[in-house]
Amino acid sequence: MLTKPPPDVIQNVLDGKSDEVPKRGSELREFEKFLKKEDSKRTYSNKASGRAIWVTEESAKKIEKKEKESQNHVQNALEEAQKQANEAQKMLQEAEKRVEKSEEATEKSKKQNACLLVENEILKQQQSKASCNIL
Repeated sequence: MLTKPPPDVIQNVLDGKSDEVPKRGSELREFEKFLKKEDSKRTYSNKASGRAIWVTEESAKKIEKKEKESQNHVQNALEEAQKQANEAQKMLQEAEKRVEKSEEATEKSKKQNACLLVENEILKQQQSKASCNIL
């Protein structure tokens, strides 16, 4: 937890109490020193990396808009992937039904073939008997 405010130089400039304008980036360097001393675990922005960016309100809105667009894009992609997965599942179920029907048809054909073989054997026996009766 932060216990001290940033150095007085920054606050004085912000409050208009000083015309001294720190060199470019010096405010950030002072703030970084302060954070290193007072927030060594880097919990200030919940960023373990310790990285932060300084933005204007306008650029923050742009960043938020892009982030929302990115989230929408991801959500749309997930929804599309789910639709494709559902379609694939339907196709698989239909293919399984066709395989099952094919297996049933194959089994029926085997039974019919067996019946035809039996009938053929009976006919051969009848022909053989008929031949014997003629002799």
